[in-house]
Amino acid sequence: MYHIHMHMRNLVILIVIICSILPSALAQKPYWELGFGGGISSYWGDLNSESLADNFMNMNPAGNAFLRYNYGNISGRAVLTIGRLKGSDENSIDPGRLMRNLSFFSPITELSVLAEYNLFEFDPTDNESFFTPYVLGGIGVLKFDPRTEYNGQTIVLQPLGTEGQGLEGNPDRYNLVTLAIPVGAGLKFRLTDNLIGSIEMIGRATFTDYLDDVSTTYANYDDLLANNGELSAFLSQRVDEFLGEAEGSNAGITNGTKRGGSEVNDYYFSFMINLSYNLGRKLTLGGRSSRKGASCPKF
Repeated sequence: MYHIHMHMRNLVILIVIICSILPSALAQKPYWELGFGGGISSYWGDLNSESLADNFMNMNPAGNAFLRYNYGNISGRAVLTIGRLKGSDENSIDPGRLMRNLSFFSPITELSVLAEYNLFEFDPTDNESFFTPYVLGGIGVLKFDPRTEYNGQTIVLQPLGTEGQGLEGNPDRYNLVTLAIPVGAGLKFRLTDNLIGSIEMIGRATFTDYLDDVSTTYANYDDLLANNGELSAFLSQRVDEFLGEAEGSNAGITNGTKRGGSEVNDYYFSFMINLSYNLGRKLTLGGRSSRKGASCPKF
């Protein structure tokens, strides 16, 4: 009987806590927002610098557009993000990486669905509702396409199979579309009844190690030359270029040695300043306002 009493008491406490939260969370009518933003994107992978300060050199412009649905303290958001990532051994402080001499840049397009939770109550039509921090997470689909500069030309890397992709006994060329897991936090603030500003930082863990075209070991230079072509061989290892020697001079040194770190997939980040417009506060079902919500038992 004692254990039953304890369970009942805990259940009542839980119900009371939930019911104390729900009214404030659901008191506001749902509303939609349409928003746009601009900021920067940055990459973390095999070609980022070891120095945090130097990584600022890898930042690039980015932008996003989104549609957000707000229900109390909880929001759902569909987001289209575009940007550019880049990285280079040129910014490294490691002599071995400087000699590796690899670099990349890539346009990115991400379509994601995010869930947000406001830590404070937030109602843009309430003059006393000034701001709230929020946390977010979700899932996205990312399109990327790594490239590099070589002899004054822009070269698309994935078709070249620079780590032996496509050769007999090796994996196929990597996919240019991957999943991403966005996680982040931000601060939103009321500007007017209809305008909402926000700043946010989002990090993405991806399901690929090839945002930068670098992951495993150096392929056999001669095999690449014979099967994937000169560009594939030349761009698989750029030690010769760094040393000012003829192409292929150091093929015997690099063949089969470590080129990247496949143990950890690539990441990328964005920092955005957003502005959104309150499209409306009513949910309509068949042309009539719906006021249905959760209710709690009275004690």
